[in-house]
Amino acid sequence: MAFEALDPEAFKDWEHHHYRSKKSVLLISPGCVKEMDANAAPLVVLASSLDSFCNCIMETGKRHHPETVDLLTAVAHIFLVSDSKEKAEEDYRMIEDLENNYQDLMFEEESGTLSRLLMDLRTFVKDSEEGILEVNIRILDSIPYGKEGLDVAMSFFGMVPAGRDGDVLLFVRKRPWASTQLNGIEGVCPRARRPSGLLRMV
Repeated sequence: MAFEALDPEAFKDWEHHHYRSKKSVLLISPGCVKEMDANAAPLVVLASSLDSFCNCIMETGKRHHPETVDLLTAVAHIFLVSDSKEKAEEDYRMIEDLENNYQDLMFEEESGTLSRLLMDLRTFVKDSEEGILEVNIRILDSIPYGKEGLDVAMSFFGMVPAGRDGDVLLFVRKRPWASTQLNGIEGVCPRARRPSGLLRMV
């Protein structure tokens, strides 16, 4: 038997072994509040930009989503891993807030439209280093919830609003860019050309 191979004295020594937490791991399974045919790629773009993002399990592409009532009907299963319990919980709350209050930022009915725009924003944020990101106000026509929706999306990219200068919305970095990238994200959300004249870095 396997238990007979254990050294009883060595096993007892573990009683006095002190443990410490090295990683915090959280699983969140966001869903949809109503039955819909939609693509959840925007959710993937946003969640995969968080510092603690580790992996996402979901069916890609446009598909029928029943109203989420349990884990089996969840849209995705997102794993968050961080050295900091506080950071993992902060990222968890951001996805939870997205699910509860901004469903239209999670899904798109037109293939690729919103997810490509979010990826363009993410690319500019990544390339901006420590600078300021300028976004033309016309972009609000393409973002669900307008200015509020843009602020929510930018928060996933580590940016916060810093005012407005005429037709230009200003954002500044609140945290370093997350290095984690989702494997296959290009396949989920194919890149498109950046919206001409809407984004600029200074």
